Amino acid sequence: ISIDADVYGMGRDRLVDVLTAEGVETRNYFDPPLHRQTAFAGAEWADDLATVERASGSVISLPVYPSLDSSVVERIVEIIGMAHECADQIACGSASFASTEGASVLPFVTSAAGA
Repeated sequence: ISIDADVYGMGRDRLVDVLTAEGVETRNYFDPPLHRQTAFAGAEWADDLATVERASGSVISLPVYPSLDSSVVERIVEIIGMAHECADQIACGSASFASTEGASVLPFVTSAAGA
């Protein structure tokens, strides 16, 4: 998914923090983009790639595999939705993720991480 921080209320990295705290693994496969990788350093074509920079900094890869149960998908969707609803508290840091071993960081989500 692609996160527009202005619309969603928080940036990609903060949402990754929330999902991780809720036991959802994510990946940032497209960050850093190719033109910032060592093999392409100094490439002439890598001068102005603002669109690539924006895209690579906003994309999160969520779990996807053949045996992924629909209840897990629903839980991930619920977490993302609740994170959006609580974005003002989460984005300013009033919600703490670090000390929530197995408990949900969101007030409306029952975490399965500790179950």
